Amino acid sequence: MKIELNKRTLELCITTDDGCEYNIDLERCNNSSELLDWILHINAKTWCTPEILKGVIDVLEDAAHDYFKIDLQGLYCPFGSNKEVIWKSVL
Repeated sequence: MKIELNKRTLELCITTDDGCEYNIDLERCNNSSELLDWILHINAKTWCTPEILKGVIDVLEDAAHDYFKIDLQGLYCPFGSNKEVIWKSVL
């Protein structure tokens, strides 16, 4: 399994051990609802494992720190409040 962020396109790229590839465009994750929608969408895939889901969250966490200097929860939903996230602004 390989999960990484394409820093040029801001896509989260998932490649499973059996070669399945899936990309998530972070520019379509503008708030906590949209991000949760993608996480649940991935979770419903037959190839998704707990390790893949954890890897996705870890890569998102790293991206939040790298680009916005804040953790993922603080970026999307500090203290339970929905927050707009503009990934394009970091390019």
